Amino acid sequence: MPQSQLRYDGLTGLRFALFIPIYFLHVGYRECLAPTMFCLSLFFLLSGLVGGMSKSINFCQGSLLTHTKNYLWKKIKIFYPLYFLGFSAVAFLMIWNGGWDKIGSIQHALFLIATNLSFTQAWWPEPSIKFSFNGVSWFISALMFCFALTPILLRYASNLKTRYLYLIPLICILIKLIPFVFNPSAELSNDWTQLFNHNWHNWPPMRLLDYCIGLSFGLLLQRGALQHYIERVNGSKLLYPLELNCYVATLLSVYGATVIARPITLLGALFSIFFILCPCSIASRILSTRLFVVSGASIMTVFLTHNIILKYLNFAILKTHMHLEKHTIAIIGIILCIITAYLWQKLTDSQRKGTIN
Repeated sequence: MPQSQLRYDGLTGLRFALFIPIYFLHVGYRECLAPTMFCLSLFFLLSGLVGGMSKSINFCQGSLLTHTKNYLWKKIKIFYPLYFLGFSAVAFLMIWNGGWDKIGSIQHALFLIATNLSFTQAWWPEPSIKFSFNGVSWFISALMFCFALTPILLRYASNLKTRYLYLIPLICILIKLIPFVFNPSAELSNDWTQLFNHNWHNWPPMRLLDYCIGLSFGLLLQRGALQHYIERVNGSKLLYPLELNCYVATLLSVYGATVIARPITLLGALFSIFFILCPCSIASRILSTRLFVVSGASIMTVFLTHNIILKYLNFAILKTHMHLEKHTIAIIGIILCIITAYLWQKLTDSQRKGTIN
């Protein structure tokens, strides 16, 4: 397998690895909260990195408005069918089990429907709005904001000198630290940290910072600015000690005692991605295996459906008065997620072939 392909496969496999703690948190394992918050940041970072690395995306010429419209519409066509089905599935379950009555007035229900269908729920600080219906869909809401700004970001970032691209991750991390200056003693509790009555962790502009870190890193890779360092480290005897120390340091920062440790973990994330890009690294060899690559390629389907599957599964358990341990629910849920992702992939592939024919 070519080394370039191995590197890309490692990044694809990483997506599945990042999903694992998120899934277990939603099953009910609260100890996965800290790594989940880190993994969500890394998801946005990876999305930006892929955009920056892609040589097929060229926004340097032509109208920015046209580029933005075309690029955003392309992304909406990819995500919206499954996104809408997920929304509908949760709405149906709410009607079925009487949960619709908890929403309140018809006006509020229409407001929640409008925010979800327009990808704007992540902008609202109230958890009842942000996580309404298919709770994980806030991720797509924030990601669409990043996609909408991608053409203008790439146009101006592409004109920057390479040395300035190295500064973008540091600037973004410093900006992420600003809200915590007002509350430096905040503890990393078992709940989302609230600052000024706003959930900063899921706010789209905060997620844009993660995305920009990845975008700059991707542009550096596209220009070949990091190739020399990757090749040098990849052939070095220090590769494994450096790699393992990086992972340990990142893990310690993820479980840091204060909230301020969260944005600092992004530095560890960048170094971790650097090692994944080294074909001989431990992480690259593991994440490039077929299990991780195939699972990572379908991760958005799994991500958008896993919460819905767990909701229906818990509803079935409640109605049938069964008693299942959390680990049993986790196993059944992930099997159903894999089946759903496989069926959705088959459906989209058949539609794509029908369109071509």
